[in-house]
Amino acid sequence: MKKYIISFAMLLTSVSLAAQENSKTVTGQVVDAATGQPLAGVIVSAYDNQRLTTMTDEDGKYELKVPEETRSILLRVDGYNLQQRAIGRTKTDARLYSNAFSETYSRTTSSTVAAEATRFDNNAELSIDPLIAQQIGADMRMVNRSGTPGLGNTMLIEGINSLNANAQPLVIVDDVIMDMQYNRSMIHDGYYNNILTNLNVNDIESVKVLKNGTALYGAKGANGVLYIKTKRNKSMATKIDVNINGRYALTPRLPKMMGAEEYRLYTTELLSGNVDPATMSSMRYLNNEPGYFYYKQFHNNTDWVDEVYENAFSQNYGINVQGGDNIASYNLSVGYSLGNSTLKSNDYSRFNMRLNSDISITRKLDVRFDASYSDVDRDLRDDGAPENPLGTVTTSPGFLALAKAPFLSPYAYDNHGNVSHYLAEAEDYLEGKFQGRGRLANPKSILVYGDGRNRNSCCTRWQRPSDG
Repeated sequence: MKKYIISFAMLLTSVSLAAQENSKTVTGQVVDAATGQPLAGVIVSAYDNQRLTTMTDEDGKYELKVPEETRSILLRVDGYNLQQRAIGRTKTDARLYSNAFSETYSRTTSSTVAAEATRFDNNAELSIDPLIAQQIGADMRMVNRSGTPGLGNTMLIEGINSLNANAQPLVIVDDVIMDMQYNRSMIHDGYYNNILTNLNVNDIESVKVLKNGTALYGAKGANGVLYIKTKRNKSMATKIDVNINGRYALTPRLPKMMGAEEYRLYTTELLSGNVDPATMSSMRYLNNEPGYFYYKQFHNNTDWVDEVYENAFSQNYGINVQGGDNIASYNLSVGYSLGNSTLKSNDYSRFNMRLNSDISITRKLDVRFDASYSDVDRDLRDDGAPENPLGTVTTSPGFLALAKAPFLSPYAYDNHGNVSHYLAEAEDYLEGKFQGRGRLANPKSILVYGDGRNRNSCCTRWQRPSDG
């Protein structure tokens, strides 16, 4: 018996010596990231092995023996966020951040660094973009494309890392990669085809931002991933929800424009040094004689902003039915949204249906069937300022409302000099070498007679994941 005990002790000793030969010593210093002061009492442990643990001394220094295969350590202390550090060649120093900041690391290594947004119920938004910006914060940079309803935002997760290639994230809806059509040009200037408006906001359960999506999706996820998960049934009891939401938007606050007389004096000052007096006196808009034939045509005081903008009301209706049993469950939703724009004749409407179902065929085989339909209609006009306003025809009502001469009328005048009910076209009130420079289209006429429509339709898709 004594011989066996001695043999066993010798075996344990040899195993211990072998373990020491296959171990390494990790040293370093831990400081506060804000002040740079050493942190005492920080718990330092080998990743995935809490038994190998030490603490930092009053100078923030530590020394820890870990197995040779250990590649990182965990550092934690009250008041600071958990941090995981890769073991360096010489020292493994760390800077801990206060827990007032959002967490970046967890106790288990993940292939991605993610932030998640939830709680999208009972919302009148037409697109998920602005809600993501409110909840995700600095994890994703959002730039609003326009005030047009549902036009969405430019999304950047890893910043602008290319001047030529697209830098926006990969968008995935229920494990299906979406074609966001980032590189497709549109006939209407200033307009972007926001595919996210095909999704009803009330159908979305969560949105997760994956910052380093390359680990899962390769080069497609290099700019980050926006993973959208729609609602599925979570109860066997039948549940019916009805959503009715509305939102009222006021006319945007725009720069205060000159009145008719102020504008007339301003254009006179601009032309005085470039036009001879004879030509100036012949310009019709400068003749102030009440009996002049064109007097009424060029002596109005039109607020073009008021002709182009208005207060708007958006509404969102939806019904959601979910239920099932232990064999099959479903989530069915039907919705209709109408978004009126403060810029007239730029309205948006959407009809959508979605069916998410889960069917258990056997204990080891589940089938998931998802079907969705969305129909989006838009009234469109050009938007924004052209690159060369003097060298091209300007057709953006929003821009024309700020550039059109206020002494002109939106309505045409008849041969007797009386205003008619017909909308005017582009008037030219300059003469000589400047003729044509004052020829700007009537924005109200564009809104009434212009015809522009965009339509998106999204159809059925289905998947069959197997657990066995």
